[in-house]
Amino acid sequence: MDAWRLPEYNAAAWEMEKLPVGFGGVGSPGVEWSTELADMQSSYSSVFLRREFEVAPGEIPSVLQLGYIIDDGIVVWINGTEVFRLNVTGEPSFDTVASASSKESNTLTKTEVTGVAGAFREGTNVIAIQAF
Repeated sequence: MDAWRLPEYNAAAWEMEKLPVGFGGVGSPGVEWSTELADMQSSYSSVFLRREFEVAPGEIPSVLQLGYIIDDGIVVWINGTEVFRLNVTGEPSFDTVASASSKESNTLTKTEVTGVAGAFREGTNVIAIQAF
């Protein structure tokens, strides 16, 4: 169930879309959804996102800067290690729903996550996100 969070996972069959993703108009003022999920509301409760990125030798970060617009929860993994969650309890599955509702302000939230150096590795890394 959680293999998609790991760098070794073959995501070749996944659709490639642009961020931000969302439904119901626009996100933050002046931010329009690059990928509109018009069928999401009342059909499915979460989306799975992943992206590979490189970390240069000797450049392992100790702090992760997250920027997100969510409605209503999020879990973030780096190379399969959970580094952040908001409004989600337990081990999430495809049909998990958020444990609380966000304020739905559609504004960009920035969060600094510390103590994450152990999740990164030199070379190819994966950030995996399940948004609810």
